[in-house]
Amino acid sequence: MLIQIFRNNNPAFFVFIFLLTAAVFVPSLIGNGISSGAFNASVFDAVDYFLTDKSQIILFFNYCLLFILGIILVNMNSKYIIIEHRNYLPAIFFGLFAISFSESVKLPYTALISTMLIAATSNILEAYKKTKAIKNIFLAAMYISIATLVFPGAIYYLILIFIGIAIFRPFILREWMAVIFGAALPFLLLFSITYLLDHNIIIYRSYFFSNLSSGFDIFSRLSIFNYLFIGIYILAVMIGSYAIMVKSPVLKIKNKKYFQYFFFMFLISIALIFINPAGIFYYFTISFMPVAFLLAYYYSNTRPRFFTNFFFLIVLLACFVNAYGILF
Repeated sequence: MLIQIFRNNNPAFFVFIFLLTAAVFVPSLIGNGISSGAFNASVFDAVDYFLTDKSQIILFFNYCLLFILGIILVNMNSKYIIIEHRNYLPAIFFGLFAISFSESVKLPYTALISTMLIAATSNILEAYKKTKAIKNIFLAAMYISIATLVFPGAIYYLILIFIGIAIFRPFILREWMAVIFGAALPFLLLFSITYLLDHNIIIYRSYFFSNLSSGFDIFSRLSIFNYLFIGIYILAVMIGSYAIMVKSPVLKIKNKKYFQYFFFMFLISIALIFINPAGIFYYFTISFMPVAFLLAYYYSNTRPRFFTNFFFLIVLLACFVNAYGILF
């Protein structure tokens, strides 16, 4: 019964999703999340200065953008038919997962980085349909590079672009070169502007390399509620992955490729949590995108039996526990 309610594809259901995510967002307004100062936000000093002591602006901006990104995932599903069933499940899962981490909502650039990764993913998926896809590949790499200017640890996702090309495209050397040129363009613009303003480029270089990996012990600062959510989250991923493997023989080739790409996106995000623990909430938020599609597929293609309804309820409750845990 519960799953059937959330499978609703009526546009009016959009209001319910907004209220649901707003209820998860409330604790972030009154809780004491992890300070964004621990994460060396970006190279944009002027923006960082403006955002100082403006936590409410950051909160509402991130909440609105994360909510919109969930809707964008629904539009992506309509465009690429990742899941044949049309519903709002991708938006529900992404919105609840991302917003339930108050630390993710409070960090200045979480939503912006996620936007760049989703834009890159959209271009990679679109490249699968095209005969000439250099433009899409170039844009995908450029979006990753823009995210890297904000958070240097995002540069590792260029590996995902190469993996995406290998999955969706035949080997064409100029397309692989397009990744390099697309990734280089934002940095060339940054270096040019820095040179014209007579700033010391060494400062930016030192900042960049110092943020590629970090021994910052963020794990000790996670609460028991965070760990509870992470445990349920991992279990949900395992159940969804098993469902995909069982359905694999009847999946269309394009859908198999989509989920292969999402698998590597999730795998890279989890690996980066251990390589660069200081970026844990950035990486977790990015991992929510492929998992949103994974769980949306599982719950769209599973009979609404007792276990599926019960575990769906557990996932929803885990999001609320993760959000409201900061109040205790």
